[in-house]
Amino acid sequence: MSTWIDAKITEEKERRESILRFKAAFESFLNELTPKLEAELKPFREHFPNDKVRWVPIFPGGIVELHHEFSAKTSATVTLSADAVRRLFLIRFSLSPHCSREIPAELVDGKLSLDLNAVGIPPGGLAEYILLPVLFPGLVNNPAALDNL
Repeated sequence: MSTWIDAKITEEKERRESILRFKAAFESFLNELTPKLEAELKPFREHFPNDKVRWVPIFPGGIVELHHEFSAKTSATVTLSADAVRRLFLIRFSLSPHCSREIPAELVDGKLSLDLNAVGIPPGGLAEYILLPVLFPGLVNNPAALDNL
């Protein structure tokens, strides 16, 4: 067997292990983020009790969606997922695609760390950034609406 292929096999094993570590860190990150987002939803639910706001796990441990159903079967959705190969935390909005972001992420001491500055989200502003286009899609039609977070 060639030495170059042995080297590539070793590299590939390390790459795959790194992807698995990233996925595990993302799952832990979601487990910490979801209760924070849920706490932020409480006042919204109190003021708009007829709106249906619910979490939908799409892929256990990997992808989660928050659905907001309001007026005449209109629905706004945010999908939170990760791209472990490209090292990204992905936020996708159904009604406000211009707000969608790919946030650079890395593992720091086994935990997922997001580079919010790279996408213009201020420290501590992630929950607001995720929830605003889902809960108030009519207020973020202007691309500059999120500049004041």
